[in-house]
Amino acid sequence: MRRYICSFVLSAFFATGLSASPTATARVEKTLKYTKEQGYNSALRYVRVERGYKVTEKDANSGYLLFEYLAKGSAEKSRGSIEIIKRTETIGLIVRLPQMPHYHERLLANGLLKKLREDYGEPLQKRKVTPTKKGKAPKEKVEDSGGPKQAPKQPNGASSSKSR
Repeated sequence: MRRYICSFVLSAFFATGLSASPTATARVEKTLKYTKEQGYNSALRYVRVERGYKVTEKDANSGYLLFEYLAKGSAEKSRGSIEIIKRTETIGLIVRLPQMPHYHERLLANGLLKKLREDYGEPLQKRKVTPTKKGKAPKEKVEDSGGPKQAPKQPNGASSSKSR
C-alpha cells in the first residue's frame, strides 16, 4: 500500500510541474527613464566591451541582444538575452540568463544600470507644469540657473527710458 501512495505522490509531483527544470524561466525586469536608444547602446557596450561576452545576435530596432558567456566554474558557454522595450514615458529592461541562478540576472541588470548612469547621467525628469486660470498659458517651474537677469518687458504703450 505504501508503495502505491509513494508512486501516486511522485506522479502528482511531476505532473503538476513542481519539479526543478533544467532551465529556469526567471528574469529581471526594470523600468528606466532613459530612451530606448540609450538603453540599447549602453547594453551593447556593457555586454561586449566591459563584460567581454560574445554577442551572437542583435537588433537595435527590435531592442534585443543575444549573447554567450562563460560562467565562473563552468566549462560550457551559457546563453543570455537583454531586451529593451519602449513604453510611453519609460523603457523596460529585461535580462534573462536561463542557465544561471536568479542573482546573476540581478547582477547583470545592476551593472547595466550603472553603465547607463556613467554614460548618460541621471535620467532627465519632466518639468512640472502648474495649472492656471482658464484661458491663460500654464506656468512652468524652472530653477534659476544663476545667470544674468533680464529686465522685465514694458507693457504695450509704455515708453522706454532710452531716447529715440
